[in-house]
Amino acid sequence: MGLRFREASFPADYAAMAAVLSAVYPEWPRSAQDLERDDATRDPRYYWKVFLAEEDGEVVGVASAGHLSAMHREGRFGVRLSVLPHERNRGIGGLMYERLLEHLRSLGARELLCSLDERRGEALAFARHRGFEEFWRMFESRLDPKAFDFTPYALLEQRLGAEGYALRTYAELADPQGEQKFYELHWQLMQDIPMDEPPQREPLEQWRKQWTQNPRALPEACYVALKDGRWVGISNLWAYDGYYLIALTGVLREHRGRSLALALKLAGIRYALEHGGLEIRTFNDSPNRAMLGLNRKLGFVPQAATIQMRKTLAAEL
Repeated sequence: MGLRFREASFPADYAAMAAVLSAVYPEWPRSAQDLERDDATRDPRYYWKVFLAEEDGEVVGVASAGHLSAMHREGRFGVRLSVLPHERNRGIGGLMYERLLEHLRSLGARELLCSLDERRGEALAFARHRGFEEFWRMFESRLDPKAFDFTPYALLEQRLGAEGYALRTYAELADPQGEQKFYELHWQLMQDIPMDEPPQREPLEQWRKQWTQNPRALPEACYVALKDGRWVGISNLWAYDGYYLIALTGVLREHRGRSLALALKLAGIRYALEHGGLEIRTFNDSPNRAMLGLNRKLGFVPQAATIQMRKTLAAEL
């Protein structure tokens, strides 16, 4: 097998990389433009590298590795290997892994993490065979807004209004301090989301690239819960080809138990229904029982879990 393993060169390799990733993850297709934007908004404080497996001039596999900005720890790297479906079972994945592992050892890697769909039994077996073990699960859920019944919630917003709460969109507020308020609220909410590691706070300049300046973000579908002018909750949709993604839903602790998160999600569902009726997708970590329960109540249909796996390299050094 005349396989060549090389570092990717961008922007020249974006299209080939996108083709492999879209073939491996057809439900989450990526374009060259998507990947270019990912790199343009990536936090430069953290390491990131992509390698390609090439045979007879065709890119048949992609291997990437980098720090996990949301839960960074020195010596910890996230890894992903993707091989074209029709090129599997030829040893390409194994060769890519060995080369990537060699590279990461040279950087002082002590822990590797990967995320795998529970339906990909072959990939799970590949990871387990190489010493990766499960430590976390994340659940995807999907909703068809065209089939949603708003009737049981007809009086909810009226009741919240009587309690002094109001729902507005980010676009509607047009608040000169809106971006700063969003940034502060986002950080408070992130600290309550169950994670394996305490979250790392991004600088405002980096954060805005992913949130307020993200071309997929919809200011008119970013719903804010207000109490006495203070931002106390948020839920926002991002637009993708063929579906919407709930990027974040959260309410400050002292304002929970009043169905604010429910009202915020309902606003997003109504927006999706009125703007094409596209499917809504969302993700929740397994310990986040409250949000998982709310999604089930609203009729979100559970999909396959994403299994988070890790491998410690210290014993091998």
